[in-house]
Amino acid sequence: MNKFKTAILFVLGLTAAVLFSALPAGAQSGTVNIEAKDRTVEWILSELKTQSGYEIVFSDNFLDSKAKISISIRNASVEKAIGSICRKWNADFKIKEKTIILLSAEKPAKQEKAEEKTAKGKRRVVSGIVVDDGSEPVIGAVVMQQGTQNATETNLDGEFRIECPEGDLILFVSCLGYKEQSVRVLGASGNIRVTLRQDLKLLDEAVAIGYGSVKKSDLTGAVSSIRVDDGNVPSVTSVTNLLAGKAAGLQVSASGASPGAGSTFRIRGAASVNSDNDPLIIIDGFPVNPASDSKIETGSYSSGTSDNIFGSLNPNDIESIEVLKDASSTAIYGARAANGVIIVTTKKGASGAPKVTYSGSGGISVMAGEYDMLDAQGLMKESNRYGLELWKKQNGVGIYGGKDPEEVFDAYIPFYGDYAVEHPEYDTDYLKEISRLGYQTQHNLSVTGGSEYTKYLVSGSWFRQNGIIRNNDVTRATARINLDQKITSWMNLGVNLNLSRNTLHPVPLGESGIIKGAAKFTPLLPVKDEKGDYCLNEAYPKTPNPVSLLEISNVIKKNRVMGTAWLEIRPLKGLVLRGSAGIDANFQKHQVYIPKSTLTGALVGGRADQRQYDKNDLLVDFTATYTAEIGKHSLSAMAGYSWQRFGSEDFSAENEEFLIDGYLYNNLGAGNAVKPYVSSGASSYEMASFFGRLNWSYDRRYLATATLRADGSGRFAKNNRWGYFPSVALGWRFSKEPFFSPVSGWWSNGKLRLSFGQTGNAGINANLMNIYRNYNSDDSVPYNSLFGGTNYIGLVLSEIANPNLKWETTTEVNAGLDLGFFEDRLNITVEYFYKVISDLLQWRKLMRVSEVRYMADNIGKTQSRGFELSLNTVNVSTRDFSWTTDFTFSFYRDRWLERADSWAPAAYDRYNGWIRPWVTYLSDGLIKPGESNPAQSGAVVGQVKIKDINGYVRNPDGTYKVDEHGIPVLSGEPDGIINDADKVEIGTVDPGYIAGMNNTIKWKGFDFNIYFYGQFGLLNYGDYKQIFTVDATQLAGGQNYPKAVAKKFSDDNPGGEYPGYFQNESMYGIGDYFTTRSWFIRCRNITLGYTIPKQKHISNLRVYMDVNNPFMISPYKGLDLEMDTKGSFSYPNIRTFSLGLSITF
Repeated sequence: MNKFKTAILFVLGLTAAVLFSALPAGAQSGTVNIEAKDRTVEWILSELKTQSGYEIVFSDNFLDSKAKISISIRNASVEKAIGSICRKWNADFKIKEKTIILLSAEKPAKQEKAEEKTAKGKRRVVSGIVVDDGSEPVIGAVVMQQGTQNATETNLDGEFRIECPEGDLILFVSCLGYKEQSVRVLGASGNIRVTLRQDLKLLDEAVAIGYGSVKKSDLTGAVSSIRVDDGNVPSVTSVTNLLAGKAAGLQVSASGASPGAGSTFRIRGAASVNSDNDPLIIIDGFPVNPASDSKIETGSYSSGTSDNIFGSLNPNDIESIEVLKDASSTAIYGARAANGVIIVTTKKGASGAPKVTYSGSGGISVMAGEYDMLDAQGLMKESNRYGLELWKKQNGVGIYGGKDPEEVFDAYIPFYGDYAVEHPEYDTDYLKEISRLGYQTQHNLSVTGGSEYTKYLVSGSWFRQNGIIRNNDVTRATARINLDQKITSWMNLGVNLNLSRNTLHPVPLGESGIIKGAAKFTPLLPVKDEKGDYCLNEAYPKTPNPVSLLEISNVIKKNRVMGTAWLEIRPLKGLVLRGSAGIDANFQKHQVYIPKSTLTGALVGGRADQRQYDKNDLLVDFTATYTAEIGKHSLSAMAGYSWQRFGSEDFSAENEEFLIDGYLYNNLGAGNAVKPYVSSGASSYEMASFFGRLNWSYDRRYLATATLRADGSGRFAKNNRWGYFPSVALGWRFSKEPFFSPVSGWWSNGKLRLSFGQTGNAGINANLMNIYRNYNSDDSVPYNSLFGGTNYIGLVLSEIANPNLKWETTTEVNAGLDLGFFEDRLNITVEYFYKVISDLLQWRKLMRVSEVRYMADNIGKTQSRGFELSLNTVNVSTRDFSWTTDFTFSFYRDRWLERADSWAPAAYDRYNGWIRPWVTYLSDGLIKPGESNPAQSGAVVGQVKIKDINGYVRNPDGTYKVDEHGIPVLSGEPDGIINDADKVEIGTVDPGYIAGMNNTIKWKGFDFNIYFYGQFGLLNYGDYKQIFTVDATQLAGGQNYPKAVAKKFSDDNPGGEYPGYFQNESMYGIGDYFTTRSWFIRCRNITLGYTIPKQKHISNLRVYMDVNNPFMISPYKGLDLEMDTKGSFSYPNIRTFSLGLSITF
């Protein structure tokens, strides 16, 4: 905790430095310096824009471009500078955030006389309202009478009033980000409504690309942008929910549905074999190195995975997310970007009055699907059925030998009598005993505002989710401060600080966990006996009562401080120098106590575990960026240096034999174990980098980008410590070519992109030196020996250094096409990529005489290719109604390119096969009565019939004949033996295709959003009903089974579709009997909201209802195709119904 406080004080100190610099404007040094002699006003305004960074808006006919003035502005604020300029021109102005709006203040004498002659004093007031496509008021729009300087501005409600001469006239209405509209006002008209259309080209948003940003139209790499809609964020519980299906090429796979569960992210596949396949995550410029759950896993049961990447962030704080996919986009991050990059940018403050926003929601959660298990009566019937089938097999009755039951001396005796079956004493639904109605709530409060000099965002959030399993919950509290301080016109600094605390109460998961335990535990017993002890099944005395597992005290606490302070200097025109320093401090603790009321606790007299893991990453970055415009040439050059240090410490302890359970895990010294377990460790390494990027464009038509990064890591030996990662990308906006003019009316944008680049990967748990350990591979039993009655802990060599170990390198080619139609109301992006991963980081097997069996080495190559499609449409856009659609589609194929020299393939292996192959025997139904399968040794009727499809070709000496890769050559004919020659590679575990679709409809104050994502071509072994009925022998002891066990093949059910009761006796398994290629489309969210018309002191008030995970469309018969793994009893997915509101003052 002391380190946690130190980290907070460190970043708060940086924050204080910024606050100290936030002096009143009068105390600041000058910000604008302009010396102009006989210069046009346009030149002067352009210079002001360059120095201040403000946008300046005025009508084309507002200024006389030929008129010149002289002015001297020294050390003046932006407001004073524009005031001086306007006084010279007899104009007025207003400042809205970062925009200066020029208005008329005083008419020239000639114009006044002309108007007096024509109007003769007869004037009228024209009033109206200016709205956008969604009927929302446009604030600060300029309304100007044609041919004059007579202008006004819309207020906070989009309303305006302008005095004009009588008679017909034309008003020009303009606002930054919208197309200018001209409106004819007839003499009798007094009130008008003007709708401004978005200028999509003017709103060509900036896209973060790492150490900078570019306009999307100038982008040459493959980047997907996810803009976070404030209106939809309140229904999202984690940042991960914002990503699934939203970016083509990004696969988000949830590891479970328990509160706080983690997810895995894959960008364009997972072509690395033993190294890391996770993308690099950048949060506000800080490369995040997430903590591993394994570092704090402790106790006798698995706690599942948790979100260590985005779990500490409040989704309401997110401004945008960029997914960098190709090597030309990611190479700027070098050795850590082989698997793509996800850049998260949080919201910033804005100048203006403080804006207070509160959003909150509450909802209930239910199981999206329930396990269909036998009740007490059904279990006894199926147990008797199994017992009868076993009796028949043992005595050769019926299909098992042809005997008549009367011929058997020992008659069949059922496990349960008729009366017991018809009148069960107990019928306990253990799944209901451990489950409950879930609940979740969240509250978010933010304040934004600032001045020309200081802009701030302060936010806080609290989130709580009670899972559908009792005693299972997560709580997240966050606080954020983002400050931007302008010191002078050439110096800015700022701080981004995020504090979070996550508290999780997991339940035991996995094979011995509470979900499977409750599903399988016999319903024939009550939860507790007459003594108050938990009942145990005598047939399986080592299987705990699942309800007892709820008494385990299990808590995970995660505190995190992430902060970055930066300083930006503009010493020369076009040159920006930026330095930043940051810290990402994680403090995690896992505490578990297993009481004596549980089976495991009773065996050891109670067990307490504590494990702590502290990780501190430090970052220092320096960049210099120069931009210049030379005619139609645009040039941007960036060079930088980065240093990062990764350090961690861990400690764990365990004790047993406690006199009482009351201490829980808080007093390990109270245990009486003979030798309590204690362990500790630490690690540290550094990475230094030099990098640069050059962007060039001509007329924004021809584009080129080149990057180079050099990374040095302490994980590699001296000769290979540095890796160099270049990239180059070209772009051609052919829509700006003269030949494009004939179709430009409906075809608004066209750009072709081509890129090449290399990135690296060092994500393997290997070191440069020989490592000695005093523990075995599971870190639990020390190597020790007795000498003279004394127990000594010794050392053993566990890892051998490889001085030639070097970076794993990804080389990628990407081709992209961007198309826009009908003024960019229809946008299409297509990507094709091919990449090769060489020098794979793998473990080389050593000779048996070696003390260590494996050594890290660079072995082999893999390849990946794929296709991505993004489609964005504005289907309808009228004054009261709008409808937009976003659609993504992608696929990738990961295969081997070059195998290791020591590769020892099996008959079913393919040299260029899938990286994650699906290998199995082929099945041919069930063995029916009277059938035989000679190749299937020991086959029993009712078992899955395995096909004999192949045999080995042998050399004259009897050895297997192999091809040039060492793969055994097959005959192509059955050989009467079932072995590896009969196994086939039927596909890959990877999904065939990934897609997502989002639709947003707005009508007046209502908004409706529905979001789908799905995966297609998914191979699966079978659902829980199929897999867990394969071995039904535990029916004899009263263990429970799915109701589908009644479908098993038997003497009295020869048409049963499930394998018979003795399938478990087959040495060949079930092959592909239950394997299917399936798909799913999940409706992730349905949201309906209504924005109440503006009230006094309330600028926005929206109420909404949301259904999370309302339904899934799939032919899969299990619970959830996305969550289920090999038919396992996974944590049931949930469906949540929420109500919420968002209000801004």
